[in-house]
Amino acid sequence: MTDAAEATEHAPKTRNVLEIVATLLLALAAVATAWAAYQSSRWHSEQAEAQSASIAARVESARSGDRANEQQEIDVALFTQWVDAYANDETELARFYRPPGMFHCFGGYGPDRFDLLLPLADWVEQGKAPDAIPATQVANPALAQTERARPLCPYPTIARYKGSGDPDSADSYTCVMPD
Repeated sequence: MTDAAEATEHAPKTRNVLEIVATLLLALAAVATAWAAYQSSRWHSEQAEAQSASIAARVESARSGDRANEQQEIDVALFTQWVDAYANDETELARFYRPPGMFHCFGGYGPDRFDLLLPLADWVEQGKAPDAIPATQVANPALAQTERARPLCPYPTIARYKGSGDPDSADSYTCVMPD
């Protein structure tokens, strides 16, 4: 047999193999396309969920900011009323206690736990204005372990260490006018 005859004889077999390979490649392409579409839909839903969570966080942040601004307005109004009373020498009508080292509402590196309600009730009901209010800083809130205690002094006085005693005890401090 000649080379031309052998090539003609093998042509149908080669064509069949090529058709099978082409069919397999098209099938793989169809599966890959379907898989990509599936993954795309999953990714889109994950992105939608993430976007919803992000929007919810932004809305909550805005609400918190609004609440903080409202609280700040209240704080400024109360402070302004106190300044007016102090300027008019009406110190028996208002006192200002600023906890040193305390953050805006709680926490910080200073004493942030104190009760103003009982001294206020004594002031209103018995006419006894509070001189100093005990305040504590808790090291471990879950165990309520007091780390340190200080007196909160009415402005313009400040708590000053007496020079002896436990520096973490409120009894070792007295309210004095600053230097």
